[in-house]
Amino acid sequence: GGEGRLPRWLRLHAAFLMLLPVALNLENRRVLVVGGGAVAARKARACLEAGALLTAISPHFANDFPLCEKIHRRFQNGDCAGFSLVFAATNSGQTNAQILEQCRELGVWCNVADDPQNSDFHTASVVRRGEIAIGVTTGGLSPVVARSVRESVEKAVGPEWETLLEWLRAYCISPKNRGDFWRQIVHSEILALLREGQNSRAKERLESLLLSLENARKEE
Repeated sequence: GGEGRLPRWLRLHAAFLMLLPVALNLENRRVLVVGGGAVAARKARACLEAGALLTAISPHFANDFPLCEKIHRRFQNGDCAGFSLVFAATNSGQTNAQILEQCRELGVWCNVADDPQNSDFHTASVVRRGEIAIGVTTGGLSPVVARSVRESVEKAVGPEWETLLEWLRAYCISPKNRGDFWRQIVHSEILALLREGQNSRAKERLESLLLSLENARKEE
């Protein structure tokens, strides 16, 4: 058929995978990155930012590879034992497949840089605004597309959200009133004022809403 005449890099992609987006808590969890190049460095950096206890295995590491426990040798059988997550990011497809096979035997989730279809999970292209984290993934189909969508999200969800959440850390809103309070916040002019750089007026409006909420609570 026509597909057989296409260049190998242009063949039809394998069946679409329906992924479940999740946010993992990696604080103090052991994570292994196998590989020392640019892709491995990106995976390592993301895990370290999430608080993981990171180990990296590679004969050589890029100059900008982040600070972590580094083992300067090739991958060996048994290296994946004891880790919560493993990233196979070497420049050898055979080695990456070996890592995946070992992870499957151990029941450890594995992300394979050059084999998204067989990976157990995919890392997302992330927009962070303080405690807000928005992840975009194409299931490994196209990191370029994920990056482009992320850039659109960055424009839509600006730093004003981070400022607002930072202010609200100081307040304790009861679970009973939390929903109504947040609805009033997102439908008020506070975010628009923050986008315009009118932080003082935004803070005054926030305090006014908080006062109204407190008065309503007292009248109950």
